[in-house]
Amino acid sequence: MKRLTAAVTVMLVCMAGCSEGGVQESTLSRIPAVTSNASSEEESTLTAADSSEQMPLGLHTWGLAAKYDPVSESYREVPVRITRLTEDTADVSLPEGYHWKAAEYEISLQDYPVPEGGVTAAITCSVLSGYALTVDLSEEAYAFEGILKGKVAYPVADDAQECILVFGETGEKQAFFKV
Repeated sequence: MKRLTAAVTVMLVCMAGCSEGGVQESTLSRIPAVTSNASSEEESTLTAADSSEQMPLGLHTWGLAAKYDPVSESYREVPVRITRLTEDTADVSLPEGYHWKAAEYEISLQDYPVPEGGVTAAITCSVLSGYALTVDLSEEAYAFEGILKGKVAYPVADDAQECILVFGETGEKQAFFKV
């Protein structure tokens, strides 16, 4: 297993109270994460469940989400699941009344056309409601097969019991997870 670091890009998306298209982007310090390969047996037995805002998935359940494919210059569906929830921090200040949590996730490359240079675990992720900011803590490690591990930090209101994380691009296939 190889440990690498990568520059992390933060996308601040205003859900309410912002003008349309209120997006701000900044770069954080380097944060390490891990990439690994899974056995072919684990990958061949994968089945992904449908999900929605009304029927989100739980931990360890595979869903399908759109990940950008640079080979075809389009989005392709990949199995994704959240494997662990942790308390974490990111180098971004949150408004009063919010704190950071993190979700470790996996993406399977079983049917994904990996480009010549490999692919990373990076995938679009957002919080369904509330303060819509996520910070990708995945490293920029390139793999050619197997299951990639990633990590994303997200804000949670201090009084919130749970929220829904959404993996996948808006307008494409998305996987909803109750966290």
